[in-house]
Amino acid sequence: MIDIHSHVLWGIDDGAKDIEISSEMLKKAQSDGITDMCVTPHYIYGEVENTASVVSNELAKLRKLSSSLGVKLNLYPGNEIFLSPEIPDLLKAREVMTLNGGRYVLVELPMTMVPGYADDILFEIALMGYTPVLAHPERNREIGEKPVLLEKWKEQGLIFQINSGSITGLFGKNIQRIGLDFIHMGYVGVIASDCHTNRGRSPNLSRARNIINDKFGTEVSELLFEQNSRNILSSKEITNIPKTKSKTIFSFLKVKEAILDYVRA
Repeated sequence: MIDIHSHVLWGIDDGAKDIEISSEMLKKAQSDGITDMCVTPHYIYGEVENTASVVSNELAKLRKLSSSLGVKLNLYPGNEIFLSPEIPDLLKAREVMTLNGGRYVLVELPMTMVPGYADDILFEIALMGYTPVLAHPERNREIGEKPVLLEKWKEQGLIFQINSGSITGLFGKNIQRIGLDFIHMGYVGVIASDCHTNRGRSPNLSRARNIINDKFGTEVSELLFEQNSRNILSSKEITNIPKTKSKTIFSFLKVKEAILDYVRA
């Protein structure tokens, strides 16, 4: 399996705190069946600025550590970039790292809402020839209440990455239902770990993959955990999964949204 979203670099963001935790995360990734991993430390403009040069330097250290541990993981550079108006300029200046230096850009939204400038910035990124990969939209409260936002962005070419922990219920039953329903609706392009530690949020994809195998079949599982991830790292087009019938939370949220719109009117 291939993991395009991880915080395994130690001491530079809210991921691995030290080299010991990074070591355990690398071992766990390999034992879980992960063969390739993209390191994506946070870049938050003005706050946590893990620039492309920082990522390159820290990745070199991680590769040495992995080799010393006898862990056979292919490790690639990247950033998880918090959405801000500065992203286009940062990309132009090559201050931030795209996924494996290619066309795909991992972008994170705030957890509670979608900023008013989101459409403009995401569109500008696309105009520059990049493809935004939206990290864990299932955990954004506004998107959870208005999943139609994903339909619009999907039509514009955005890709959505769901966390494996969301599928397994790590973040609660509600997030799990939303994540599974986004897959039902054909929104999800890739599943990644977004691992931060060697314990709860560890680099584990196999549990989520077993769930996807059971609910959607091995072809969908292959796309979400391997093929699309590989294509993202190679700057190739991904394959969208088909929509399936669903009676889960999506229908409930559509009704809830209609009621809220009625109340606001």
